[in-house]
Amino acid sequence: MIITRNLKKTFQTKKMAVHSINKVSFEAREGELTVLTGPSGGGKTVVLNMLAGFIKPDYGDIIIYGEYTSGWGWSRWNSFRRRYISYGTQRNIFIPNISVEDNISLPLLMLGHEKSEVMDLVRDLMERLGIEYLYGRKTYTLSGGEQRRVMVARTLINDTPIILLDEPTAELDEDSSKLVIDLINDFISRDKIFIVATHDKNLVNIGDRVIKIDRGYSTIIK
Repeated sequence: MIITRNLKKTFQTKKMAVHSINKVSFEAREGELTVLTGPSGGGKTVVLNMLAGFIKPDYGDIIIYGEYTSGWGWSRWNSFRRRYISYGTQRNIFIPNISVEDNISLPLLMLGHEKSEVMDLVRDLMERLGIEYLYGRKTYTLSGGEQRRVMVARTLINDTPIILLDEPTAELDEDSSKLVIDLINDFISRDKIFIVATHDKNLVNIGDRVIKIDRGYSTIIK
């Protein structure tokens, strides 16, 4: 389980301090879909970056599997993230000069997994997301929606206990969104801690826990 308590974060610009997160508290449990929703700029992505250890809160607690992370340094976070967290960011960031399947396979290959086994997993994910026709293509040739599904595949292939996705269905049509949501449901059934930031009402509607984040404050909707 992940527990956040009264998270606060301020970013300093040249002119002023911007209170990005003012008071965010919620829980995310294994085998459930936790949805962060709310207006753009409300703080959802900042919260995901905190949960992934890329941003440290100025105040408040993040408790993961019963352990307070406030004392963790970057080395501890990096080690934990490699073993436990997969994070699909809002930006589609790929290595442009290698193929789609090689981009998807990277997380497992970097951990030393056998390439033939990894590529079987890659093909399965690509088929389930309806992007098997992209095999052999370079990511810079893809549309925004195609890149989004490649990002989802690369995030999920690691099969970590904690999965974070930022706007996984952005730029997708209804049929493609359904494929992504069906795949998310499959991973949730494996007792993952699954946290999604989204504007997609279909994801909001199936969320076991729904937290609205607006102007840095959290409200428990469900």
